[in-house]
Amino acid sequence: MPTATTRHTPMRSVIISFSPRNKKALQFIETAKLMDFFHVEESPYDPQFVAKIRQSEKSKTRKVDVKHIWD
Repeated sequence: MPTATTRHTPMRSVIISFSPRNKKALQFIETAKLMDFFHVEESPYDPQFVAKIRQSEKSKTRKVDVKHIWD
């Protein structure tokens, strides 16, 4: 039973990015899942959507004055 002097250590997060075609990376993840302290969360973002956003960030932009938006 924990006592009043027991300290709680905060959890740490590690982000691992890898290609799902990389067999060694997949083996590493599967092995790590066997450990009781390891938790895997899939990204909630669609990779195609993320790619579109990143591509748009690289494209040229044009500012439009809102006063003349319908001209």
